[in-house]
Amino acid sequence: MAEEHRIKHEGLVVTAIILTSFCYMHDMVIIPAVNSIYEQFADSPGLANFIVSGPAGVMIITELLTPRMLRHVGKKRLMTIAMVVFAFASIFGAAIVDPVYMAVARGIVGAAVGVIATVPLTLISELYEDEGKRSWLMGLYNAGMTGIGFVLGILSGYVASSGWQGCFRLYWITVPILVLWVLVMPETGKDSAGEQEAKRERFPMGGFVKLLVVFFLIGVFYAIIYYQISVYVSEQQIGDEMLAGTLSSLGTLGGFVISFLFGGIFKRIQERSFGVGCLALAASILILYLFPSVAGSMIATFLIGAAWGFIYTAFTMDLTTVVPQSFVNTSVSVGLAVAGLCMFASTYVTTLLQMITGSSTISSILPIGVVVSALCGVITLVSPPKASASEAAS
Repeated sequence: MAEEHRIKHEGLVVTAIILTSFCYMHDMVIIPAVNSIYEQFADSPGLANFIVSGPAGVMIITELLTPRMLRHVGKKRLMTIAMVVFAFASIFGAAIVDPVYMAVARGIVGAAVGVIATVPLTLISELYEDEGKRSWLMGLYNAGMTGIGFVLGILSGYVASSGWQGCFRLYWITVPILVLWVLVMPETGKDSAGEQEAKRERFPMGGFVKLLVVFFLIGVFYAIIYYQISVYVSEQQIGDEMLAGTLSSLGTLGGFVISFLFGGIFKRIQERSFGVGCLALAASILILYLFPSVAGSMIATFLIGAAWGFIYTAFTMDLTTVVPQSFVNTSVSVGLAVAGLCMFASTYVTTLLQMITGSSTISSILPIGVVVSALCGVITLVSPPKASASEAAS
C-alpha cells in the first residue's frame, strides 16, 4: 500500500468497502420476484422491463459522470450521499404498487448505484499499487459481493414466496452499512492531481476497446440468465420462486468461491484470466441448456456464477492495468458503465433473439450464448487486451 494512503484502521476500512457491494447486488433482492412483477404489470410490459433492468441503464450515466464528480467532491462524501439516496429509494421502492412509481424509484436506485459501484474500485486502485495485492483485494471485494448476493438470494426467495413486495424490506440492510462507512472511512481529497497527470499521458485505446467489446458480449448473455432464471424455472416446469431464489444463490455462491481463489490463479495465468473465464462460461451455459432439471440447473447455475465471478474480477483487474494510473478513474467508470449496459440491454436482447429464433423461451437462446462465450474466450486468449494496450503504447 502506498505510504501516503496508509490507514490506521485498515481492516475496518476494507470491510466497509466490501460491504458497500450490497448496493451493487441490489437486484438479487428482486430476482425471485421478477416473474411476479411481469404478471402484476402485464398491461405495462415496457415499465415492467424497466423495473427489472432499468436501474442498470441509469447506472451507465452516473458511472460515466463519477470521475467528473470526484474532481469536485471527495470519495467518502460522494459515496455517503449516494448511499443515502439508495437507501430511501430502495427501501420504499414498492411502497406503492404502481408501475410508474416503481419505475421512478428503481431509476433513482440505479443512479445511486452508478456512483457506489465506481468509487470502491477506484479507491482500491489508489490504495494498492502492487498488482499482486490489488488482485487479491479485487478478489476479496468480489467475494464479498457474491457472498452478500448468496445470502440475499436465499432470503429474497424465502420472502418472495409469501408476497413479492416483501422483498423490498431487505433493503433496510443498507442502513448499518452506511453507518459503518461514515464512521471508519477516512476523508479523501478531490481528484484534481490525476486530471493534470492524465493530460501528459496517452490513453491506450486499442486494448481498452477490445476489453469493453468482449465483456459486453459476454455480459449480455450472463445477464439474460441472471435476470430470467425465474422465467427459465417456470418454462421448464421444474419449480417455483423458491427454486429460482436457490438457483440465484448458487450462482452467487459459485462467484464467492472463485473470487477467493482469484488472486492465486491470476498470479499463474495473468492477462489470460479473462479468456479462461469466457471458455468456462460457455461450458456452463451448455450444461444449463442440455440438462433442464432441478439437479442440472443447480449444477449449471453454480458453475455459471463461478465463471462469471472469475470473468468480472479479471475484468475489473484489467480495467486498472490496461491503462496508466492517471486514467484508472475513467477506465473503471467506463468499464462499469458497459457492465450496466449489459444488464440494461439484456431484457431487450432477449426479446430480439427470441424473434430471430422464432421461439418465446429462454432455453432457445442459450446455444447462442455458448457460441458467443466460446468465441470471446478464444479471441482474448490469442490476443489479451493488456498485450494489445502495451503494443499500442510502444
